[in-house]
Amino acid sequence: MSVAQVSSNLSKSSNAIDLYQGESKDLDLTVTQLADEAESNECVEVLVPVDLTGATLFFTVRKTAVSPTILIEKDSTNIIEIEIVSPETEGRAIIHLTSGDTVNLDAGSYVFDVWVELSSGKRSPVIEVSEFIVREAVKKW
Repeated sequence: MSVAQVSSNLSKSSNAIDLYQGESKDLDLTVTQLADEAESNECVEVLVPVDLTGATLFFTVRKTAVSPTILIEKDSTNIIEIEIVSPETEGRAIIHLTSGDTVNLDAGSYVFDVWVELSSGKRSPVIEVSEFIVREAVKKW
């Protein structure tokens, strides 16, 4: 299974997240995959929502992909962190970033990714390693 992602408030070209220290932000995403050949036209790739019933989404931020320290970690077992939107068959989720997630991060560039583990146990990246930019804020919460 190859999973792709489409989102309304992440840049589709780079998936970069850009926010200020202490800023709260909700990241909407839709988990999709290529339709089976029987469902799609031979000339056009068709993306269909992934059924997230029983699935778990994971969001992780580190300084670099190989850094041992996890700076932000969220999963959908806690609806306050990642909310899988009903109906789950539409593949929609919201990652809730709170001010506390970034208020103590130094301004700079980090990386993040998003993974899904389906109820079948299959795991796949939804958003591969992408840039997570924290900008310096004048107001320090």
